[in-house]
Amino acid sequence: MYIGEVSKITGASIKAIRFYEELGLLAQVGRSGRYRVYNDTHVLLIRLILQAKAQGFKLAEIKRAISYQNEKEPWFHVLKLIEQKQQSLSEEISRKLEQRDTLSKIYSEIETCLSVNPECQLEDTA
Repeated sequence: MYIGEVSKITGASIKAIRFYEELGLLAQVGRSGRYRVYNDTHVLLIRLILQAKAQGFKLAEIKRAISYQNEKEPWFHVLKLIEQKQQSLSEEISRKLEQRDTLSKIYSEIETCLSVNPECQLEDTA
């Protein structure tokens, strides 16, 4: 199938598909004259790339995972990448929760100050 049909099937833009091929994410794309010819494996890979990107994976990470496709058990590498992403997300969530708690504390302090004294001034910390 040609690139336009692959684009419609996967939802990836033609430009993105060409970029994925340029990066080596789509191997062995055939040719029919000047046209690229994609197969069902390419469609599957493009869908996986889009799903991985939606979950926060970078193209370089996706390429590393796909590069193991010639090995006997590439899924162990994919599982490792997923574990690393889960850990990274957990750490980011913790940082964001700490930020939210700090902002809530500051908000509460300002609100209390204003309720006691409407002309409440911020302290000069310099």
